[in-house]
Amino acid sequence: MALVVLALAITPSFAGTQPIRVYGTGTVDNVTHLPNAVVDPHYVLATGYGGVVTGPAYTEIGVYFVPPPPFDWIAPYTTLRESPIGNYDYQTTFWLPSFVPGSAELTGSWAADNCGEVYLNGPSTGVSIACDRGFTALHPFTITSGFQPGLNTLDFVVYNEGFITGLVVDINGTYTPTTPEPGTLALLGSGILGFGGLLRRRLLA
Repeated sequence: MALVVLALAITPSFAGTQPIRVYGTGTVDNVTHLPNAVVDPHYVLATGYGGVVTGPAYTEIGVYFVPPPPFDWIAPYTTLRESPIGNYDYQTTFWLPSFVPGSAELTGSWAADNCGEVYLNGPSTGVSIACDRGFTALHPFTITSGFQPGLNTLDFVVYNEGFITGLVVDINGTYTPTTPEPGTLALLGSGILGFGGLLRRRLLA
């Protein structure tokens, strides 16, 4: 019986699916909408991927279609102004503990003026928008690879062909941690104790 208990105890068991704390643009917590012309707390304009403007990213006065609340557009400046031609690397980060391989996933939708590509921890995710339709509507995406335990860096690299530019992202994510459930740890302990008792009785017999 103790051997059966031990076998059950060491059977892998994982905690349930958990949300990834990653945030869309123009929102505090994917619930609260930010006012116009303030710094987005989750995105910065980075130097990577040939960024032509660096520093904070700001919520933008609406000049494109209105995205679903609470998300909104962000841009390099607090007011509408002509922006240099080139890449704008809107970078955000999120944390993942140890997770079951293949379980992490990001889903959402995005739009960019004029076009863009998404990178995760360096390489491209294969998610992109063509320049002829980048800012006319939200484009759905799913990312299922490229994750790593610890800090993850997500870059929405937008290419501006001229005049104004901006980005909007609606995003959520989930993963399954590898931490065993508390009941599994208790079962493992009882199984080991039972197995030890069985060996002791056999030695004394």
